[in-house]
Amino acid sequence: MKATERHKTCLACGKTFYNPHGMGIKQWNARKYCCLKCSNPTSHLGRHAQKGATPWNMGLTKENNKTIAKMAKKLSNDRKGIRPKWLKGFEKGSVPWNKGIKSWVKPWLGKKRPDMNGSRNPAWKGDDAGYMAIHDWNRKTWGKINKCEFCGKEGNSHQIHWANKDHKYKRDRSDWLRLCVSCHYKYDDKRRRI
Repeated sequence: MKATERHKTCLACGKTFYNPHGMGIKQWNARKYCCLKCSNPTSHLGRHAQKGATPWNMGLTKENNKTIAKMAKKLSNDRKGIRPKWLKGFEKGSVPWNKGIKSWVKPWLGKKRPDMNGSRNPAWKGDDAGYMAIHDWNRKTWGKINKCEFCGKEGNSHQIHWANKDHKYKRDRSDWLRLCVSCHYKYDDKRRRI
């Protein structure tokens, strides 16, 4: 099958257009327009909008069509201030359901929850907790320390540590010491040599 013509005239705009490189013979023979815009000038209006097509609601009024009558009634009710049944709770002057509640999503936000402390917390690991978790627990339970038990040096939590005596990391206060960095290093070094 051979292409019958090398160039064609667009039916929409009247321009002459040529066969682009790579277009098949069947496609070229079927082509009538130079571009997509000429082939469908109302493409930006949607798939139902064809040139010269009548709209679906042309000639319909609320007197001769039930759908139009329902839509007109709904629109007039909305304008009058008559609200549907499901919106009755939002009428002017009604009290909102969450009045007086500061944070209905998380009312405990920023507060300590005794019902979720320690072993009652679902994320509690007990003795299986890691090194940092146990040290954090110490800090929260027994507070921050500011004085070394061996040398008496004072400082902040970076300079004074909670040191474990037997390195089993029990949650027992008698198993922990408050030591400065140098005393902590000496204490651990002494235990390693034994």
